[in-house]
Amino acid sequence: MFLKFMIIIFISFMIGAFVLNSGDKVLDKIKFIVISIKNIYLKFSKTHKIREIMKMISYYEMQNIQLQIQRPIPQYSFYTNLLEFLIQAKFKLGAEITEILQELKEKLLVELKNQTKLESIHRSSFIQFFIISVFSFIVILMTIHILDIKIEVRPLFLSLLWQGVGIFVYYTLVRSMDKKILNQSLQFKASFYSFLSLRPLPLSIQDKLEMCSLKNLYTHKDLLTEKFLEVIHQYVKVGQCNEHELKIISRELNMIQEEKLDQLNKKVQALRFFVLCVFFFTSYLFNILQLFGQIGVAEI
Repeated sequence: MFLKFMIIIFISFMIGAFVLNSGDKVLDKIKFIVISIKNIYLKFSKTHKIREIMKMISYYEMQNIQLQIQRPIPQYSFYTNLLEFLIQAKFKLGAEITEILQELKEKLLVELKNQTKLESIHRSSFIQFFIISVFSFIVILMTIHILDIKIEVRPLFLSLLWQGVGIFVYYTLVRSMDKKILNQSLQFKASFYSFLSLRPLPLSIQDKLEMCSLKNLYTHKDLLTEKFLEVIHQYVKVGQCNEHELKIISRELNMIQEEKLDQLNKKVQALRFFVLCVFFFTSYLFNILQLFGQIGVAEI
């Protein structure tokens, strides 16, 4: 951690010195590049989308008299369609959705916490790859300069390409693990959160259940799903929900999400170690062997 911190300080110092010794044009270009990278990151960042949705919910809570959609709601999972429907219910049915929006914001806070952890895991991996790659090439180039050795560019390019393949493998496998581990409960979460938000609305029970897409839950049953379906059956018969049971299901769902995040974190760490050993360490070793070969040729 200390080494990373020192490297970041060194790079920042070098960039700062370069900017100070350059004109305003260079500074403007750097600002443009930084802003462009930031905009690209925000476009694909799930945490940014969640924060934007939460901001819009806060706006709607303050504008109780006249709700108006000022801009499109960011597309994130099932939350976007659910929020749009709630706003339409306010317009067309005159439904009171203030408490519903507060509940939805609480769910989004949990979602934001989980996604922040997930993005932090991926970001730390790519930072490690970048630092190790840069550090290894600096060592190679300094060795070439100090020993005054001539080396072909092709091996260096191949080793850099091999590291790029490692990053691609890591990205592909991580996306696959994300979908396999975290998306298992996505359908249940969509149905459950939709039901929690729609149950106070002045709609028929049949309409609410159809919008919750409960049919998809019957294909993959587990203990949590069975508990939720029992609450639904009671709601259909009696017309009232077991609020205590819904709170228990909500807590258990949060615990399951935490366990899956820990499971994913362990697998990502193992994958990161594998990529570093197979793609980055072998690339560095290959370049070192090339240097020793050139030293031997020079001595002959």
